[in-house]
Amino acid sequence: MVASVLMSAKIHDKWKAVYRTAENSDFYDLACQGIAEYFYKIDGPVLDAGCGTGEKTSRLMELGYDVIGVDITPVVLNEARAKLQAINHNDRAKLVQADLTNLAFPDAAFAGILVWGVLLHVPQLEKVVAELCRVLKPGGKILVYDANPRSIDAKLLTLLRTITGRERTLTTKLGIENWFESREGSLLVRWTYSGALRELFHMNGVTFDRQRAGQFTELYVYVRNALLRSLIHRWNNSYFKYIRWHVPSYATMRFGKKTYCKTTMSKG
Repeated sequence: MVASVLMSAKIHDKWKAVYRTAENSDFYDLACQGIAEYFYKIDGPVLDAGCGTGEKTSRLMELGYDVIGVDITPVVLNEARAKLQAINHNDRAKLVQADLTNLAFPDAAFAGILVWGVLLHVPQLEKVVAELCRVLKPGGKILVYDANPRSIDAKLLTLLRTITGRERTLTTKLGIENWFESREGSLLVRWTYSGALRELFHMNGVTFDRQRAGQFTELYVYVRNALLRSLIHRWNNSYFKYIRWHVPSYATMRFGKKTYCKTTMSKG
């Protein structure tokens, strides 16, 4: 049911309207500079897992990386192809429709993996983590950008949803799950517990060695006043550049490395 929502153009149109905006572009530029610094001198291609319309794919290629972007949704892959063609970088990219629970790549295919805002929508989190770790080379690096259940946003939104009862909220061993119902089906937004996420990756050979704040808040999603929205974006960018403390921020960037290989059945 979640896959059917993610395959729908409607949810991506909504995300594009609130996230893939000119106001958010500066933050993506800053974030991709940080990603490139972490991936510095890696030997091999980068997998953009859940690449969407290619916002990060295009930026990483402009920074000199060969990138393979995968997404489950054909309509956003078409937009990503158009974006790459417009900036004349499509020769350095490969875009593939794929389900992250069952990737067709062989073991150890990638030197770097970016997972940006994807895991929070995945019900089968254990399968996706296992697949991502399988296709990462030993010594390869992975950067996971995920929602933070300890954030101010998470506490405020959980309280609001509890009061209104508009969404179904569940507390599981992996985190706080918010379920949104639509005509297309159910959409999951999970604030995954940091310890649970680290343990899942560790079980599959990846160790996180540091973390920092992503965007401090996503309150701009709910704000209609242009000036106030602009101030929120400026605060997010300044916090990301200069403060970086991840505990109160809406999202956390986790930096990991594959330290050993779990025995798997290769797809190569």
